[in-house]
Amino acid sequence: MPIKMTELTDEEYKERTITEADRVEEDCVVSGKSQLNTADIWHYWHFGLGIPATALAALAAADLFDGTPLSQLLATAAACVFAISTFLNPSQKSSAHQVAGNQYLALAKKTRRFKEIDIPSGSDRSELREQLA
Repeated sequence: MPIKMTELTDEEYKERTITEADRVEEDCVVSGKSQLNTADIWHYWHFGLGIPATALAALAAADLFDGTPLSQLLATAAACVFAISTFLNPSQKSSAHQVAGNQYLALAKKTRRFKEIDIPSGSDRSELREQLA
C-alpha cells in the first residue's frame, strides 16, 4: 500500500519532491531538444521547397522558353512545388516547434531553480505546494 504524502516527515517530503523535480527537469530538457531539432528539420524543408519553386517559376516566366513544352513543364513543376509548400506550411511548423522547445527549456530552468534553491532553503510543505501551483 503506497504511503500517503501526509505521513512523510518534512525531510522525506523534500527528498521525494527533489526526485520528482529531477524527472520533470530531465523530461523537459529531452522534449525541448526534440522540439528544437524538429524545428530545424521544418526549417530545411521551408528552404528546400521554396528555393526550387522560386527558381522553377523564374525559369518558366523567362522568355527563353516561350511557347515551348519546356516552359509549360517548368510552370507546372513550380505550381506543384508551391502547392506542396503551401499545404505543408513548413515555416509555420518550424516556428511552432521553436516556441514549444523554448517553453520546455524554460520550464526545465524553473524546475532546476525550484529544486536547487527553493527546496533546500527550508520552505515548508505549504510553501512548496504554492510554488508548484
